[in-house]
Amino acid sequence: MNYYLFLFFGFVSLAHAQDTYPYIIPVSVEKASEQHNSQALKTQEEQTQPSEVAVIAPLQTKDSDADGISDDIDQCAETPKYFRVDGAGCPQQAVLPVHFASDSVALTTAHIQGVKEFAEFVKQHKEYQIIIYNYTNDQGDAVVNRTLSQKRANAIKEALMRNGVSSTKLTAIGRGDENPHADNATPEGREENNRTEVEIIL
Repeated sequence: MNYYLFLFFGFVSLAHAQDTYPYIIPVSVEKASEQHNSQALKTQEEQTQPSEVAVIAPLQTKDSDADGISDDIDQCAETPKYFRVDGAGCPQQAVLPVHFASDSVALTTAHIQGVKEFAEFVKQHKEYQIIIYNYTNDQGDAVVNRTLSQKRANAIKEALMRNGVSSTKLTAIGRGDENPHADNATPEGREENNRTEVEIIL
């Protein structure tokens, strides 16, 4: 009997001791607020979104006279298409689209229009001085060819004057068979070498 009473009081004492001197202290864990979790999730989603790239449309430029220089920097508008131009779009030199019949100094009817168009261009640009060079192929005597080319250059000068260009703006020079552009051994080459070049002097 005494043994059982001893055990009973022992358990009571032990229970009292645990209430008085607890060995395990529960730790309070603060739960993150729903608002904080929502903001963190949104930030993470923004970081994983692909970066937006601004697409800039290319600047549209216009080349009204088709000389290879855009209108915004072209200082010489309406340059004939057959002219070689400088960086400002101003004409320098070209092969004038006119031709002569074999051994003739008369302009063919088909090419008179080209002279008229060039005359209009020169009249619009009074600051230009024009040098007209005529060339032949190497067929025949060199002296005869030079004389022929001089007469042809004079014929173009006179045609320009008839279309309103002042004679003081024009110089005509015959070069004969100098400076061929193509091979005189072929008909195509000889035809190309029979040409008239114009040079613009500012």
